[in-house]
Parts: sequence; C-alpha cells; structure tokens
Amino acid sequence: SASLAEEGPAPTAMALGRDGLYLARSLAGRSFIERRSPATGSLRSRVRVTGPTDGLAFRGGSVWALVEDPGSSIVSTP
Repeated sequence: SASLAEEGPAPTAMALGRDGLYLARSLAGRSFIERRSPATGSLRSRVRVTGPTDGLAFRGGSVWALVEDPGSSIVSTP
C-alpha cells in the first residue's frame, strides 16, 4: 500500500477515531479531511472543509474540525 506521504502534503492535524484515522490536509487552496485505515493507510473517504484546519478531535462518533474561518465545522464521514 502507498504511504500517507506519497498521497499528498503533510497533515496539519490528526485524530484517531473508532472507525479510522482522520487527517486534515490542504492542497492547491482546498482543504480536506480524510478518513484512512489505521492498519493500511488506505483512503476510505474524503470531505472538503471551508478552510485550513488547525485541529481535529473525535468524540461521540463525529469528527470536530477547528478551521481558520470563523466558527468550526462538524464533519461526519460514512
């Protein structure tokens, strides 16, 4: 399997949840949160967020993202 470094820029934040490893990344002016397999690093899902992410937390089945835009985002990935 490909390493996480081969698939994009270094994450700006990470959180480990019961269903995956969550990584925040920014590339070409777009910001994303990815859910990856902790065992293999394979991409399971990716969602776009409103701006660069400064922090991630996993609680109660949801990923909470602190973004540079005013307010925060709640991201729930399938």
